Amino acid sequence: HNVLEVTPVVMDGVMYVTGPNQVFALDGRAGRTLWHYERPRSAETRGDPAKGTNRGVAVLGDRVFFVTDNARLVALHRVTGQM
Repeated sequence: HNVLEVTPVVMDGVMYVTGPNQVFALDGRAGRTLWHYERPRSAETRGDPAKGTNRGVAVLGDRVFFVTDNARLVALHRVTGQM
């Protein structure tokens, strides 16, 4: 059971949305996926993170930031999706 508690962030026509341990960059006009980053779910998590709850992304400059289910901060390049 995944809990969606995020608002997509849009910057320069790209919409960033998240799921558990994943980020999608979507073309805001065409709706196609530009890139998708995903990492495996952590076995040691409990509570809300184990259910898939996440808090979305933040964008600063050319980086998209999100927090994993085990409280790690990940920075991705906002154009390529690379760490």
